[in-house]
Amino acid sequence: MGEFLDLLNDVGNFEIPTQFERFLHREEPPSMSDQTLSFFAYSYEVAFREMATALKERWRHNGLLQAPLFYVARHSVELHLKWAIEEFASYTGDSGKDYGHSLLDLWNELKRQQFDLAALPGEMDPWGLHVEKLIKHMHNTDPKGDSFRYPHSVSKKLFAYTRVEFDGLVKAHDHITSYCGASMDVLADYRSNY
Repeated sequence: MGEFLDLLNDVGNFEIPTQFERFLHREEPPSMSDQTLSFFAYSYEVAFREMATALKERWRHNGLLQAPLFYVARHSVELHLKWAIEEFASYTGDSGKDYGHSLLDLWNELKRQQFDLAALPGEMDPWGLHVEKLIKHMHNTDPKGDSFRYPHSVSKKLFAYTRVEFDGLVKAHDHITSYCGASMDVLADYRSNY
């Protein structure tokens, strides 16, 4: 908490300013890539890694941060899946449909793009099969991406409490995001050789 107070002191004081200070500004991005799925996916990947690194030593004693860390990891995974689908769709010409926030639906679409449409080898690759298990595990616990953002559903039904195992989350995030990146590397290699 002391570090955050130092941060607050660095950016200003606790007094209400005499004039409203906007902190959100609609403007031209520094680069057009700042508005791409690749940029957002990588940004959330870096945010997850930074948060996980900062929280590792305090994890056992600070359960209140498990939901935000899982949510950032889940969103990073979702963005990586969408980015990989977008890359494959630019090759196959079939953009599929909007799968929203369902990790399992996104995973199935990525597999369809990879193996059915692009006809790449490796559908039974052990890494991909492991990633599928990880995605199903995350999906079964949080199918709509809301049970780590809110304590209850829109209809006020309380979500089941879920404890997040730190090491498992870090490994799952790395496996899934790395697999998405590797699938795009395979596609790039396939494009240049065939």
